[in-house]
Amino acid sequence: MSDPAISRALRPLEAAGLVQVRPDPEHGRRRLVALTEAGHAAFHDSGKPLYEQLRQGLLEAGFPYERYLRDTVLLAEILEDS
Repeated sequence: MSDPAISRALRPLEAAGLVQVRPDPEHGRRRLVALTEAGHAAFHDSGKPLYEQLRQGLLEAGFPYERYLRDTVLLAEILEDS
């Protein structure tokens, strides 16, 4: 994406309070972009509908979802400890 395209894409996000855009103190022409609290919440919530659709589809297909979830958590714990 070009710099102008990125700026255009950020404007509505900034107006909605989802991102904060500020000058980069180390480089006069750059701007730093960060998610606001509202932006973090929106990002976190954006995956919920997809997650629920996936979960429901797996259950309807007879996939052992609960076992998969338990095994995934166990694997994450093992990886975290290593």
